[in-house]
Amino acid sequence: MDTTDRVLIVGNDADHNRTLIDAATVVTCAHNDGFDIRVHTTDGGGWPEPTAFQAIVVLGSRSGAWDDSSPWIAEELAFLQSAIETNTPILGICFGAQLLARALGGSVEVHAEPEHGLIDITVASGIALPTTPWFAMHFDRCTPPNTATILARNSKAIQAFSAGTSLGVQFHPEITPEVFSSWRETLTNEDLRLFAATDVDLDQLARDIESHRNELVDGFTAVWNVFRQLAESDRSLTCGRE
Repeated sequence: MDTTDRVLIVGNDADHNRTLIDAATVVTCAHNDGFDIRVHTTDGGGWPEPTAFQAIVVLGSRSGAWDDSSPWIAEELAFLQSAIETNTPILGICFGAQLLARALGGSVEVHAEPEHGLIDITVASGIALPTTPWFAMHFDRCTPPNTATILARNSKAIQAFSAGTSLGVQFHPEITPEVFSSWRETLTNEDLRLFAATDVDLDQLARDIESHRNELVDGFTAVWNVFRQLAESDRSLTCGRE
């Protein structure tokens, strides 16, 4: 394998090991397609050159992608803008999708109707994504620029969009029972207060994820395949498929 056959996973609010736990489905799909994995965390020092990777996957965060008071958000935004300029494919998940929308020239706002739990989506014609079930966990929503293509939505938010070789999904296709358990271990008292204020039952969410485990894992594979198709349109992700 050439040293350029690498996928970078960006972990927000997490150390290296927890990022790998939270991105387990990403790691599996990338490895199955012949890619090596590198991890960058937001407390991990300077950002690498986007061109050192054939793709970048940006995970979620408890922070708001609109919050410019956090220095690391500005740094990550600049990194994504550089990746876009160099045509490096980006898969943005939840916060990652929101920051991708900003990097493309769109916007992010606090949403009056946050989504927590399993959701249905309406998918554009020709896009190979299931309509349900998907797991959402977000207080904010994004509006991509007019240059982006909306791939899926529901009544509360744009749920998937593409721009060039990049893909953003507002929901969490990477979710598994193990990932959700990892998230719960990091919740702060403030997080728990917010969930209680919006009547979010974390135990019920865990049961829902467990009961739909196989469908949710298949959902991530579908997202990965859509991402690959976008990236391969520019021959950026070709390792293991030649």
